[in-house]
Amino acid sequence: MSLILQISDFSAGRFKIPTTTFQESDLNDFITKYENQYLVELLGVELFNLFVADLVAGVPVDARFVAIFDAFNDQDDCFLCRSEGMKEMMKAFVYFHYVRDTYTRNTTNGVKQQKAENSISLDAVSGDLTTRFNEGVNSYWCIQRRMCDDSTLYPEFNGVNLEKTLFI
Repeated sequence: MSLILQISDFSAGRFKIPTTTFQESDLNDFITKYENQYLVELLGVELFNLFVADLVAGVPVDARFVAIFDAFNDQDDCFLCRSEGMKEMMKAFVYFHYVRDTYTRNTTNGVKQQKAENSISLDAVSGDLTTRFNEGVNSYWCIQRRMCDDSTLYPEFNGVNLEKTLFI
C-alpha cells in the first residue's frame, strides 16, 4: 500500500514513467517497496510510525511533519539547503529504481536487455538516472538536517545517512 505516492504522480514531468495497464502493477509494487524503505531510513522506525499515523490522504496534518514534508529552503552562515519536498524526493527514488530495474529483465535464459527494432536504449548515466537519484538525496539530506537542527521538535528522529550514487 502506497503512503504518499500514486501511479498518477508519474504521468508527467521529469519523473514521467510511461506505463501500460500491465506495467501499472509493477510500478505500484516499486512505490510500496521504496516508499517504506526510504521513509524508514530517512526518519527512523519510531518517527516513521508516527509520520504514517499522521497521514491523511497521503499528506501529513501535524505541523512538525508538514515542516519536513513540504518544499523548503534553509540557510545559515555557511550552508544553503533546498528540499523539493518529501513527495518529490520519493518520486526521484522510485523513478531511479523502476527505470533501472526495468532496463533489464531476468528471464529463464539469463538477464536480457530490452531492444526495440527501431530504437536503442540509452545507458543509465546518459539517461540521467543518477542525476534524478542524487536530486532525491539532496532533499533527503536537507530534511534530516532540519530534524537534527531542531531535535526538541523531532526527539524520535533516528534516521540513517544516504549517499549519492555515481553509477547504477
